[in-house]
Amino acid sequence: MLAASSPGSGIEVAYYVIASIIAIGTVAIGGGRLLLWLKRRWTQEGEARAESSRVVAENTEAAKANTEAVAALSSKLDGFATSVRSDLNGHEQRITRLELDRGIGHEGGNHGTG
Repeated sequence: MLAASSPGSGIEVAYYVIASIIAIGTVAIGGGRLLLWLKRRWTQEGEARAESSRVVAENTEAAKANTEAVAALSSKLDGFATSVRSDLNGHEQRITRLELDRGIGHEGGNHGTG
């Protein structure tokens, strides 16, 4: 035999349907908010990484320019050192000639004592 449904069973089904709709809606809304929050977070992280990459690229360009400037200065310094060395060699040769002419150089025997 079939049991007759009680008058409260229709209300119970309505409660279950309403509760299920509320639960599904809550999960859907919470999931949507979570996805939006994650999207914002990922976007901010991406922007921060892009900014960091831009700063690294600028620093790399600045370091490259500094390296080129140091290389140019080193080249100029090498040229200056060569010029000074040449001048000093010329002075040394003239001083040696003068010392030899006056007899006070290495071959003169006096060795600067008189």
